[in-house]
Amino acid sequence: MGCNKSKDSKHSEHIELPISHKELIKQIGNNKSIIDELVEQGLEDIEKNITEIKNIFEKNVPIFDNKESLRFQSHSIKGTSANICCIPLSNMGEKFKTIVDDNDIKFKEKDIREMKHILNNMNIEIVKIKGRHNNWIGP
Repeated sequence: MGCNKSKDSKHSEHIELPISHKELIKQIGNNKSIIDELVEQGLEDIEKNITEIKNIFEKNVPIFDNKESLRFQSHSIKGTSANICCIPLSNMGEKFKTIVDDNDIKFKEKDIREMKHILNNMNIEIVKIKGRHNNWIGP
């Protein structure tokens, strides 16, 4: 399962929405209670991943010492977001993971600032997703 991230004309009309219920319905069917459960559980998992990343930034150890955890958490955000058709959030997870992967010895200050910026944007996106989903009346 997972939503198509392509930018072809078939998907471009809704791909930038915080969450695409239309795509979720295509993937799993017309059952609002199942969609609600999947989205709520997915968002809960993503919020836990974000909290783990925030905790790493707050530790008094070099951030690079936690590179594998940052990689795992951002990869989880990317995948879970795609599975619940939250493509902008998935793209943020992918961008975060790319920054982590591109640093071999230590994180540059500009990369740390960028990761923190992405983390902030993820939180904003989750608020948008929740608002859109909570107002969704179903198929």
